[in-house]
Amino acid sequence: MFQVAIGAAEDRGLVELKIPSQDVCAMVKVPKRKNMGAVKTETVRLATLDDILAEAGNPRIDFVSIDVEGMEMDVLRGFNLERHRPGLVMLEDHLTNLELIEYLPTRGYKLVKRTGINNWFIPTEAPFHVTNLWDRFRLQRRLWGARRKPKPAA
Repeated sequence: MFQVAIGAAEDRGLVELKIPSQDVCAMVKVPKRKNMGAVKTETVRLATLDDILAEAGNPRIDFVSIDVEGMEMDVLRGFNLERHRPGLVMLEDHLTNLELIEYLPTRGYKLVKRTGINNWFIPTEAPFHVTNLWDRFRLQRRLWGARRKPKPAA
């Protein structure tokens, strides 16, 4: 078992984990859109997913699900998809921008399905047959809507 925060390589080391008053996730970096109401902090080690996998002996990975409340890119920047090559990567994505959808193809993955707020990616060379045309239409319609959204001001 590993008791660490997961993030990008540039954030490695000891970090302050913000612990909220409500029963929701604790976070190292709190996205601007989140109001957690942190009541205490705890110092924890932040490592990359690659670091943790190396400590575990680099096991073969078939499926990865990343749901880290808007910090998915930080986790992905610390995870070498080309090396570990999971067969399915599922990412929570509210489609506020196209960052995740544009990043995964640069690492050899294609978007094949969306369920709720989760995108499903598989290796580009892997076969995948959409169950029906309606699923493909809904996915493309949702992505088209995300492309039309204005980018949030910094």
